[in-house]
Amino acid sequence: LDAHARHRSASYHCAEHTLIRNAVVHCRYGFRKYSKRTTAILSMHTVSLPSAKYTSRAMWVTIPEQGLQAVRHEGRDLQHAIHAAQHLLIHALARFIRHAPRDVDTEHAYPYQTRARPNHLVIHDTAPGGTGVSKAAFERGGWALVAEALAIVVRCDCEEGCPKCIHSTRCSEHNAAICKRGGQLLLQSIQDKVDHGIDAQGHAGVDTAGQDGCLREASHEAGRALF
Repeated sequence: LDAHARHRSASYHCAEHTLIRNAVVHCRYGFRKYSKRTTAILSMHTVSLPSAKYTSRAMWVTIPEQGLQAVRHEGRDLQHAIHAAQHLLIHALARFIRHAPRDVDTEHAYPYQTRARPNHLVIHDTAPGGTGVSKAAFERGGWALVAEALAIVVRCDCEEGCPKCIHSTRCSEHNAAICKRGGQLLLQSIQDKVDHGIDAQGHAGVDTAGQDGCLREASHEAGRALF
């Protein structure tokens, strides 16, 4: 996901959720051969194919530094934690917005990832021009979405993740690089910031939701590769 756009920012007591116009880029770097019986990887191969690109809409939520530190303190993989939290946001969407599962997606971490990715949570529309899901999520309030995502993972009594919480049938990496506990820590840190009215730098925030005057340049990269 490669975004270079001006966006509207909504700051509520703390953390920030953002609506942007973005360019979604699907890149294929290679493929893996699996054993059907054991699912073990038999071999990996590189390919050279043109990337697929389209302009759409996305919403991202800034992760407070406290959340990043909490994940690292417990020895969890940060990208796996972000992956889990993003799956939970997708699951929570169904509680607020009527849509088809194929209308929205997120970035999916994979076990052999080496490229650095930004530390934020993002969901994006899957059709050129947007499907309206990201915009509706933003306008309905990103914090309600975060609260519901946190409630989903807290209510689930599984150990490492299951279809009721962090697993997704649409995950391009088959839920391989994902961490339930880490995702919960990240969502909890965002919720704590909202509840206590402190921004990521430790300052009190103000509600600027819906004010088009709060604009800034956004640039981040998130693609998808097989390895």
